[in-house]
Amino acid sequence: MEGIGKLRLRKLREGDRDDFVLLESDPDTTAFTGRSTDAEEMFRYCMEKADSCALTLDGIFIGHFTFHRTSLTDVPGGLDAREVSFGISPECRGLGIGTKALGLAAQRAKKDLKADVLMAGAYAFNGACLQVLERNGFRYLFSRKDRDPEGNEREEKIFMKLL
Repeated sequence: MEGIGKLRLRKLREGDRDDFVLLESDPDTTAFTGRSTDAEEMFRYCMEKADSCALTLDGIFIGHFTFHRTSLTDVPGGLDAREVSFGISPECRGLGIGTKALGLAAQRAKKDLKADVLMAGAYAFNGACLQVLERNGFRYLFSRKDRDPEGNEREEKIFMKLL
């Protein structure tokens, strides 16, 4: 990552709305996520109901990380599990930024959120995301066909965990 600049995670804030919506509305981004949620609605969710961070490079918004509690994170034994989702600007992909940023996010989940387990999911065709997860120590947990809001099957989604 030499020569790339200063990468930071900070609390997502209202001033990030336009950059967040632009990223989450980008066809290159939505092709990988399969999300059917409107980008504005997603931003509101991230601000109000989730623990979300802006990813900045030299102070400029280039992505986000969100830590969720979902049915996927209901684990036995009193463990605190979180699911992490993230998006990185298309111009920043393929430069090692995602790998480094997920490492920062995993540290934050453990230190600040006191998470015992961190989980993530990616579609099987999204090899770049799966590599980012693997490079950060995530290991295969299970896979299943995802469904759209109408209940139609979509692509296979692979879920991974980091202990």
